Amino acid sequence: DPEMIAARLRFLPSGDHGYYRQKRIGADATTGASLMFLDSDVIPQPGWLRHMLAALRDDRVQVLIGTTIVEPPEGLARLASSLCWVFETVPPPGRGLTAAPRFIVNNVVFRRPVFERYPFEDSETVRGACERLGKTLQRNGITIWRHQEAVVEHPSFASEEELMERGARDGLDIVVRNQEVGASRATTIRRVINDYRHRRRRARQRFFGRQGLIDAPLGRKLSAAWLWWRCDLSM
Repeated sequence: DPEMIAARLRFLPSGDHGYYRQKRIGADATTGASLMFLDSDVIPQPGWLRHMLAALRDDRVQVLIGTTIVEPPEGLARLASSLCWVFETVPPPGRGLTAAPRFIVNNVVFRRPVFERYPFEDSETVRGACERLGKTLQRNGITIWRHQEAVVEHPSFASEEELMERGARDGLDIVVRNQEVGASRATTIRRVINDYRHRRRRARQRFFGRQGLIDAPLGRKLSAAWLWWRCDLSM
């Protein structure tokens, strides 16, 4: 939406800092009333910026995320990743603002006072720090809003190797974030198992066609399910 905003671009070196520290480096260099973060691996769809800016006219909105969908599954590995990927495979029904089902920060806007009080924490994990920040915001009465029509597309995995690597990193992420909070080994193992069960439920729902896979031929769906199961066990 180039007509929506006149932007001056400034590139900041971030060194070898992690995901959240890089975001904070960018935030520290700004002075605006709101802070918008957009990851480099997502592609805003037409209207994304317009919807995000329009939502900020509502004083209730202190934290806002867009809707992330996974790119259309063309190859077998991409079809397999769309079975269990945390992102949705098709935009959700409905329009406008709704309370977000989960907190994802690949496209997010904070009012500056909220961000200054609840900044991204330095963490070796990705999902863990995001989940903790989301829960902290909600505990303090801050609703995380999502705009149903502000859509970005996230790439899926192009190969079996990428899918397997992601499964391993997700498993490690769970272990590290449990270590950060001092969880016991038994608790960590239980949470890894629960996360796997949750992913398996999501894969079942998508396999039977409720979230974007209904048009895939049965043979390809079966092959994708087999590939997903093998790769997900790498977690």
